Amino acid sequence: MDKFMNETDRTALLRDVYGHLQDDESRRIYAARSLYSLSDDKSFMDGMVADMSISKELRRWVQGKSNLVLFGAGTWGNAITYYFRDIRWDYVADNNRAGQELNGYRVSKVSGISDIRECHIVLAVLFKYKEIEAQLIGLGIPREKILVLGRMVEERQYFDLPELTLADDEVFVDCGGFNGDTSLQFYKLAKGTGGATFSLCVRAECSACRGMPANALRHTKLHRNTERNMGLQHYAEIC
Repeated sequence: MDKFMNETDRTALLRDVYGHLQDDESRRIYAARSLYSLSDDKSFMDGMVADMSISKELRRWVQGKSNLVLFGAGTWGNAITYYFRDIRWDYVADNNRAGQELNGYRVSKVSGISDIRECHIVLAVLFKYKEIEAQLIGLGIPREKILVLGRMVEERQYFDLPELTLADDEVFVDCGGFNGDTSLQFYKLAKGTGGATFSLCVRAECSACRGMPANALRHTKLHRNTERNMGLQHYAEIC
């Protein structure tokens, strides 16, 4: 196809990527995400966010419930209060952002919510959700009244598509293994099928596997997850 008028190398690259996508759903997502990146107009993301499985589960969980608390006023809390404008939160809480405003909500500390034990809480935190879940349970909130989005994402991030079925001899390569958590998910799903998992660290500056740890804690966990716990292969020479 001839170039359009005023087309630059960057727009040609966008069009080339779009042309290589193999299905309508991928093309729709790519177009919406590109338009959002170009314009910073969140409306381009509305349909994509609504179609996510975690979004649908969130809506099902809050339906018919009262005393709703959104715990987490960071990136996820910002997105949820923006994209789910039809959900009315009685409180938005955060351990570190009390007193701030978030899309029309005043952020509180959870300790300042007098009827907290009667509330239903959506925990919108990714990395420290276990500690915060324990904090909430320690306040007397039943576990069944807490929806932990971080756990849902951690458990389903790559392997929840209905089209993704694991063969008996499945091989999964985790390029950029971080701390091995995704390989651990695959291992649990494929255990007993004879599948193989390879967890690769591809950080160019990484020297952890050569005895000079760049991030000892992270790489210790990577080794523990992929070698001792699972007996999987960690290719140090990739670093």
